[in-house]
Amino acid sequence: EKQQQQTGVQATPEIKLTREQMDEVYELVGYNKAEDAVKPPPEYKLVDATLTLGAINLLLTGEAQSRHRCVPAAANAPLLACSLEGISAAFVKRPDNVGLALDVRRFHVDDRVTPHTHFPQMVAVVGADGAASDELSFLEASFELNPLDKHADVVVAALVNSVNVVVTKPVVDRLLKFFASRARVSVASPQDSASSSIWSTVVASRGQLEYAVQQHKTMDVSVTVHGPCVLVPLDASDARSSLVVLDLGSLTLRSQLRPKDGAQEWLTGP
Repeated sequence: EKQQQQTGVQATPEIKLTREQMDEVYELVGYNKAEDAVKPPPEYKLVDATLTLGAINLLLTGEAQSRHRCVPAAANAPLLACSLEGISAAFVKRPDNVGLALDVRRFHVDDRVTPHTHFPQMVAVVGADGAASDELSFLEASFELNPLDKHADVVVAALVNSVNVVVTKPVVDRLLKFFASRARVSVASPQDSASSSIWSTVVASRGQLEYAVQQHKTMDVSVTVHGPCVLVPLDASDARSSLVVLDLGSLTLRSQLRPKDGAQEWLTGP
C-alpha cells in the first residue's frame, strides 16, 4: 500500500488459472498447441557433428625367412603396413532431413618384404597422370535422406579414386604362406551350396523389389569408381626390369530419375 501511494499506480491483480481452465480458454479462442507451436525452418540444423581421425594403421607381421640356414628366422618380422589417413565423418540432422558424409584422404600399403624394391608402396592413390598424389582423396561418400530440394527420397554419392597396386613374387609367396590354412575344407556338395546361395539371392532380390514398389522410394545415385592399375614387375629390385600393366578402367553409375507415378507404372507394368 505504501508503494502504491508513493507511485500513484494501482497494481494489476494476479489471475491464476488451473490447467482445465486454461484448456477451456484455448478451446474458446480456437488455439491449438500442437498446430500453433513454433517449428524450426527445414534448413535448421538440430545436430551438426564431425568426427576426425588422424590415421588408422595396420601392421601385418609374420615369421621372416632367413637367407642363411644357420641364422634363425625372426618371429615377428613386418610383412605389410597399411594406413588410412585423414579420415573425417560428418552427421547432420534437420527436422525432416538426415545427412552423412565420409572422407578418406590417403590410403597406402607399404611393402616390408621385397628387398631393395623400387616400389616401396604397394598401394597408393594416383592422379590422372598415373603419379602418386596426396591432393586427391581416396574415398568421398555421402548419404542423404529426404533432401531439402525434394527431388528424391534418398541421395547416394560416392567417388573412389584410382590406386596403383604393385604385385611382386616375394609378397605373394609370403601372403600365401601367412593365410594358408592347415584345416581341410569339405567340398562334398559344392553344387548344392551354390544352388542354395543363388536361390537365397533371388528371394532377397524379389523381396527388395516388392518393398520398393510398395514404398515408392526414389533414389538418386551418383557413383564413380576409378579402377586400380595393377603393376607386375618381373624384378622389383631392378629399375630396368620388364613390367606388366593392367588398367581396370573406371565404373560410373548414374540414376535416371522418373516421376513417382511413372516409376510405379514402370515397376508394375507387364
